[in-house]
Amino acid sequence: MPEKAVLVTGPRSWGAHNGDRGDLTDNEPGRILAELAVVDHYVGLLSPEVIVFHGGCRGLDSVFGRAAEKAGNVVVRIPYFGFAAKRGGFLRNQAMVHMVKGLADAGWETRSWAFGAPGESKGTDLCADLMEAAGLRPVWVPRPVDIRVSSS
Repeated sequence: MPEKAVLVTGPRSWGAHNGDRGDLTDNEPGRILAELAVVDHYVGLLSPEVIVFHGGCRGLDSVFGRAAEKAGNVVVRIPYFGFAAKRGGFLRNQAMVHMVKGLADAGWETRSWAFGAPGESKGTDLCADLMEAAGLRPVWVPRPVDIRVSSS
């Protein structure tokens, strides 16, 4: 059986509270629950031998990474390259793509998933562009339709 890896990227707001302070907005719990359900679905598509690569940012990266670890997958977190200041995110994304591309070139079965929508997040767009340029063909996973939570 060939080795397998998946590279995931997505916005910091995915599955996370967007407000800087204060209570959740009326619909925010529904949005978060719907986004977490999408992550659970995609993690459920992975067999336990799949290695998950992500950038460790709050939001999608962290949510997906925790869910994959809980499911028994090995998770490789490539953190922001703080030493590079503003180029840190680009360099981190480039490193992740090069790692997964190297595995693909070595015969591994790889997948690349970009969560959200093109234009929603500069970092996600950049990583998806790098994936595409490397021949990893990212699949865009759209945000779910909001689930309205009643306060009754």
